[in-house]
Amino acid sequence: DLIVRTDSDGERISSKQQKKMEELTLHHQKFSLPTGVRMHVVSCGPSPPSAPSPSQSALGEEGAAGARRRPLRCYPLVLVHGFPDTWYGWRNQIRFLASRGFRVLCPDLRGYGDTDRPRGRAHYRMEALCGDLLGLLDRVGAERAVFVGHDWGGTLVWNLSAHHPERVAAVAGVCTPFFAPDPARNPWTALRRGEGDRRFDYQRYFHSDAAVAEFERDPERALAIMIRGTAEQDRQALDVDAELAKRLPTDRRDC
Repeated sequence: DLIVRTDSDGERISSKQQKKMEELTLHHQKFSLPTGVRMHVVSCGPSPPSAPSPSQSALGEEGAAGARRRPLRCYPLVLVHGFPDTWYGWRNQIRFLASRGFRVLCPDLRGYGDTDRPRGRAHYRMEALCGDLLGLLDRVGAERAVFVGHDWGGTLVWNLSAHHPERVAAVAGVCTPFFAPDPARNPWTALRRGEGDRRFDYQRYFHSDAAVAEFERDPERALAIMIRGTAEQDRQALDVDAELAKRLPTDRRDC
């Protein structure tokens, strides 16, 4: 888990700060988005002060430079999970960030958790996922937001900021660096040939009939293998190869 243990100055969280965080309430809501998806969102923290829209900023005397000087707390902070995950992956950060004055929004992306799960690959294109995040901003009345993505959520927010910069006040990725698009190189081509980073072999496997059969045969077992803890009891509970079960989920060795 991503656990915030210190404040912005590197000091440990005081007992007073901890108590303040524990008193904050997590609100679970469902939003019907313009994309047709009903999205589950966990929110926490105060409503941000009113921030001018992108068009107002461009026409005002301050312009873009003025927009950059505004505190980021003027905007909602949207935490975007990765794969396979839900809003729960951010549970240790939500109250901490809210206690710092941010209005935190933490959605389940489409296909995850309590958000709608439309069938068909076309519903999970990057354009559709970005559309959901923009729709969420529309539903809460925000022109811009600060986006932080973890894992594949990082890839999503980098793409969102590239294609819709007018809706992004700031962006960051956790363990997902920014890679500039390269139209001349399709990473899927190399992946299908078994080349490149072996950590992404699961994507090739997921496109096979064998993967579909394995998931449909015992979905609970398949998900337990994919989303497991590192405690000994979690490893022993898995009906998988003993050597494989000993490894940490983040082990980078070739299988």
